[in-house]
Amino acid sequence: MSTVSFFRTYRIVVLAVAIAVVVLVGLSILSRGTQTPPGPEPTTFFECAQHNKVEEGFPRTCRSSFFSKVFVEYVENGPQYVDIIRVDNLPPAVFLHDSPVVVRGFARREWFKDGTFSVELVSERGVVIGKGTASAEDAPPTMESLRFTATIDFDAPKSSGPGALVLHKGDDNKEGYIFPVSF
Repeated sequence: MSTVSFFRTYRIVVLAVAIAVVVLVGLSILSRGTQTPPGPEPTTFFECAQHNKVEEGFPRTCRSSFFSKVFVEYVENGPQYVDIIRVDNLPPAVFLHDSPVVVRGFARREWFKDGTFSVELVSERGVVIGKGTASAEDAPPTMESLRFTATIDFDAPKSSGPGALVLHKGDDNKEGYIFPVSF
């Protein structure tokens, strides 16, 4: 075989491989655009959790991989919190539009760690939009419940919707009291 025919054959093989790679990449890109969702678009945390990974924490979140939405699990505060913690100065589902928001209430001593606990404002998508620290007011050591106050600076979400005020127990982000709010 002559050198000229070898280079001609080599060029043909390289060209064929390059065309095959381009075709495979093109097909891969086209197939991504035509993927079908695993089900209908989720509208709640529980619908999202059926087909997607749930991220642990408090509150738990679920990110819809196909629709790129985030959902937050809103847990009803059960009877275990009735005598432990309460918010006094805000009605449930209060509309928060001005920053800062001041939160006042009562909590049992065990809710505090060194006289404080963390407070977060969370959007419907699970994004923390504001953080603060609740501080216990001075009280006699014999009082079981202490009055607390927290001030939270926040950036309101661009769209209106539900959210949550999460009052974390001590410095533990795994347990908390969820207070519904709106933006």
